[in-house]
Amino acid sequence: MTTIGHINWWEGRGSKAHQYLQLALDTGYRFARLSDQMLGAGIIAGWNTNKDTAYKTNLEIGRSELATAR
Repeated sequence: MTTIGHINWWEGRGSKAHQYLQLALDTGYRFARLSDQMLGAGIIAGWNTNKDTAYKTNLEIGRSELATAR
């Protein structure tokens, strides 16, 4: 659960990350606690603050390639 939560944070999905980390907190896993504290502090992955480096889904990548081709 912690890894899935961290991946969701990495992709810019803080709410979904929080849900998974809440489930992981029951295990007492320290990385889950630290990750949840990071989310609570509002820390955003640095690459997600820039539209050129932010995580994109395959659908979003296709749209940007289409726009560039025009």
